[in-house]
Amino acid sequence: MKSATAGWWGLALLTIFYGTGFTVMFIVLPRLGVVGNSSIMSIEPIFALALGWFILDQKIALIQIVGACLVVGLVIKLGLRKQVTSKPTR
Repeated sequence: MKSATAGWWGLALLTIFYGTGFTVMFIVLPRLGVVGNSSIMSIEPIFALALGWFILDQKIALIQIVGACLVVGLVIKLGLRKQVTSKPTR
């Protein structure tokens, strides 16, 4: 009976956290624009990898760390680049 209670608590917390996360994401995403959307969606798997390592004690391979650093670096570069404005032609 003890494991069933823990399972129900886990399911309830999963519903709350997952629902809150997606609700916040869909509220914030329209304000970020297309570039911001792609950046957020690219970082999501890295958070899943980090949470799996931290909470579930999963092993992470070196290639996964390299890939995560590559994704984070490119998202930062994308966020810091200057926006090119088009000049009106005459």
